[in-house]
Amino acid sequence: MNVLNHALRVWAQHREFHAVFAKLARYTDRELRDMGIDRGDITRIAYQEAERRIVTPAASSAPAALEYNRYLLAAG
Repeated sequence: MNVLNHALRVWAQHREFHAVFAKLARYTDRELRDMGIDRGDITRIAYQEAERRIVTPAASSAPAALEYNRYLLAAG
């Protein structure tokens, strides 16, 4: 992988992280609790989802990504 591709991938992952983080941060504590997420987990989940979306664009088998992906997509 060349340097430019790596830089573009890192930039895309950074943008995805912030998009997912912002989306989850808008939920109330009760909504997060209903999804099984603690507010302290938002950063970890946002990073995992951004990494899944950018590094492996095909369907991932990671349990955390699959569990939270349906809520992220539904929030649109």
